[in-house]
Amino acid sequence: MIGKLTGTITDHFSDSLVVDTASGVGYKVFVSKETLLTTKDGSSITLYIYTHVRESELSLYGFSSKNELMLFTVLLDVPGIGPKSAFAIVNHGPIDDLYAAIQKQNLAYFSTMKGVGTKTAQKILLELSSKFGTHFSLDEAMNPVQDELTEALTNLGFQRGEIAKTIQKVKPTGTLEEKIAQCLQLLARA
Repeated sequence: MIGKLTGTITDHFSDSLVVDTASGVGYKVFVSKETLLTTKDGSSITLYIYTHVRESELSLYGFSSKNELMLFTVLLDVPGIGPKSAFAIVNHGPIDDLYAAIQKQNLAYFSTMKGVGTKTAQKILLELSSKFGTHFSLDEAMNPVQDELTEALTNLGFQRGEIAKTIQKVKPTGTLEEKIAQCLQLLARA
């Protein structure tokens, strides 16, 4: 089973990429629209992989973080949710919004997703809210981003103590780049 894939992007398709590894093998990997839009042929990429095997097909689903992959695998435990639906749910919007919808039992959030009706949305909320406490928390969901943010600011020469205080003041939503910019503004004022 493939757990992580690192290589060079050689082809873009409407819903997937071909990633050539150092061994010379090219893997077709389903990725999010965001990944498709933010990458280009020839660039290097690392993806966390879920391998789905059916009778006559092997499909690879790629995620930019371990947290997205974990959420995807938990969604697969929901009755009636297969890999394509789970992938669409994880990639519907920012992962923070998905966690917030689970915490708030926001049925409308899931009902807006293609292929997810009211009954399926109810199943998702029922299953995920029971697993949410043991598998995920909003703070835990933020850890991969916080780790990257801390590493980036440390590389810029800031001390971990001041970084930790600054990260607490940053808005919980937004991209890593936006959070770095917010932190730099706050650190410049200090």
